[in-house]
Amino acid sequence: MGPHRDALRERLARQGFIEGRNLKTIWRAGGEGQRQVRGVARELVAARPDAILTFSSGMTQAAQWATKSIPIVFVHVSDPIADGIVKDYARPGGNATGVSTRHRELLGKRFELLRELLPHAKRVALITPYATDQSYAASESFVRDAAARLNFELIEIPIRRAFAIEEERVEAIIIYSTLGQRLTTENMIGWAAKLRIASIFPDAEAVALGGLASYGTDPLQDTRLGADQLVRVLKGGEPGELPVDQSSQFVLAINTKSARALGITIPSAVMLRADRVIE
Repeated sequence: MGPHRDALRERLARQGFIEGRNLKTIWRAGGEGQRQVRGVARELVAARPDAILTFSSGMTQAAQWATKSIPIVFVHVSDPIADGIVKDYARPGGNATGVSTRHRELLGKRFELLRELLPHAKRVALITPYATDQSYAASESFVRDAAARLNFELIEIPIRRAFAIEEERVEAIIIYSTLGQRLTTENMIGWAAKLRIASIFPDAEAVALGGLASYGTDPLQDTRLGADQLVRVLKGGEPGELPVDQSSQFVLAINTKSARALGITIPSAVMLRADRVIE
């Protein structure tokens, strides 16, 4: 979270909210189980903040469970309507607004990217999020249709069983969204490299660490957009009346070193589109 804290503080400072002067922040890790996450939410509500900033669907839902009055601003939420966080993008209602990362529609693009990189691949594992992520449940039919359209045999593996990919004998893995605290991005990259299978991630940070490729939003830019929403709330805006922002900048990243290690030749068409190439 270090880079995200820095991005948040810098963006807030530009708009007049400066840590130690007129801004105090309290940071807490959300945890992975509902009971743990709700405990953290209760703790934050007890501190009586002017607003709560959340970094996942599960944490946002827990914060809404803990308070109906304190404004909540969310980031890194794929589908806030499917998650039951807001009623509408234009007029969210309730006490929450934020930024959507549009994971569902971008996941289809990641399947297309994988097909370009591995034109003959058949079995593909999709690492799915925790059961508390309702947006994935709402996306399942879309995900399966996208895989079938590209002739992939899709193996859905819950994040808690991610290391079972070895048993499934897949040729590639796609990560649905950000991994948890126990299974880190570094863990997943290392495991994929050991098994010599391609790995496709939601964001370029993972590719810089050794993943093969990614297509998605820039996580730090999402955090900056969240900071903008937070400023609107701190200046008196009602979350229920502030439209949910949607990321519009997408990054295609390729790690050519990882590709060489896997014996994969990156098509020139992909290289020409790449926004970021790690060599």
